[in-house]
Amino acid sequence: MSLLHPAKQALRRTNWRSLRDRHFFDYTSQAVAWWLLIVLSGAVACAWSLWSVQRFQPLDLLTLGIGLALVALAAVFPVSIPRTTQSVLVADVFTFSLLAALGAPAAVLAAGVEGAIGTLRTGQSYRLTSRISSPTCNMLAMALCSFIFEALRGLLYKAGVSKEISTLAALCMAAPLPLAFSTAALMQLAALKRSTRLGLSQWLNASSWLMAMALGAGFIAGLVYLNAQRFGAGVFAVAAISVAFFVIVARSTLSRQEAERQAQEAKVASAQQEAELSQQRFTASFTNAAI
Repeated sequence: MSLLHPAKQALRRTNWRSLRDRHFFDYTSQAVAWWLLIVLSGAVACAWSLWSVQRFQPLDLLTLGIGLALVALAAVFPVSIPRTTQSVLVADVFTFSLLAALGAPAAVLAAGVEGAIGTLRTGQSYRLTSRISSPTCNMLAMALCSFIFEALRGLLYKAGVSKEISTLAALCMAAPLPLAFSTAALMQLAALKRSTRLGLSQWLNASSWLMAMALGAGFIAGLVYLNAQRFGAGVFAVAAISVAFFVIVARSTLSRQEAERQAQEAKVASAQQEAELSQQRFTASFTNAAI
């Protein structure tokens, strides 16, 4: 045993060195610690959500399954804004609807599904660090948002606001928080990798647009939830069909406009190149001609 124990330690050191060289080669010690904090906290949020949904009623489990499927479809087919790296957060409508209807565990799982699919779809990185940190960070941020949502809804209800308005107002106030938390955490990770500091203005410039879209998604989800409470679960089906129609129309319209813009830019570039060649031929004709 005395011979095997050092051998096991050497093997562990070798495995860690290989993992670090492949996935953590540009991470500082502080960045590794921050990454581990994000991943472990997100894993705890995921485990708590999975444990909590086991107590759901069969109808709630069916609703959760349909909601996660809609989140996955929305994450696979996002509405990307041309000439930017931003996308319309369609999946957040379903995530916040699950938060209002089923609570924090369902929303946390939906955030994890969206983050995992988004990372794989965009090919964000082949590295294990990015493929793990994005969904776990999303789940951690959604867990924090969910607790704040529940607290705000309770405070508003105790203050005399109706249950429906309390839910809508709390959802709108809490909706921007997941994007705020997740972008701050991931940007801080990138700053630690570069041994720099994350500035407030830099974070606001990167997250303000996303937070505004999340607020809109939360408002829409709140309206869908309130109408479902009044008119039945069929409202969720109507909302899902409407969102799907919006995604199809928006993607086709934006794709067509982007193709037309690229074709126009190609024509302009070709005309500029032809003009430059004509100028070069004109200059060469005088340079090589007799006096």
